[in-house]
Amino acid sequence: YHYQVPANKLCLASFFLDNNDNHISNEPPRSFAQRKDFVFVGGFRHEPNVDAVQQLHRLWPKIRAELPDSRLHIYGPYARPMLRRQCHNPQLGMILHPYQEDVPVADLLGRRRVLLAPLRFGAGLKGKIVDAWRYGTPVVTTVVGSEGLLTMTKQQQQQQPQPQQEQHPSMLVAHSSDEFVRAAVGLHQNSNLWRATQRQGHQCLIEQFGGHWETVESQFA
Repeated sequence: YHYQVPANKLCLASFFLDNNDNHISNEPPRSFAQRKDFVFVGGFRHEPNVDAVQQLHRLWPKIRAELPDSRLHIYGPYARPMLRRQCHNPQLGMILHPYQEDVPVADLLGRRRVLLAPLRFGAGLKGKIVDAWRYGTPVVTTVVGSEGLLTMTKQQQQQQPQPQQEQHPSMLVAHSSDEFVRAAVGLHQNSNLWRATQRQGHQCLIEQFGGHWETVESQFA
């Protein structure tokens, strides 16, 4: 309406998802207890991803200090040798994995507890966040990372909050480095917050991209 485009010329192009996608398993996503560690995914010919991993290199020691047994798994093609030298440190739990094209995204995201995406610049919808929603992996990101993606479901937006009623977003959005660390640690530790964020991410997936797990939707109830 705002741009005066005729309604018959508009359609929803759910370009991220297809309900018949063969890469999406009919199995329910793994539970909080079945997952561990953090993950980042992204191609390293894209400078926002390079910068995000460098940010993780800076923030990871603070997260690791709170969660000494946790690891950060980084996946993506075209990692330059300098980035690998900087960000691959298994002794500190930061692992930049060699890229393997035939590894399903479900294996990269579906086994990890939290996706970290400290993006500081870049345009457009962030496919890594939509993919995380697909596989039931809650997200901690930045304002830039959340651009164009609902953080509250339509139902939540329409409801009038009651006193002391807690609203759970579809992702945790940090406005500073300290907030990012706190959100990462909290989401990794707090099973109730994790499950609520997982459910809301799934709901936003349905509302925005028409994607859903038809056979397992009850798992998010």
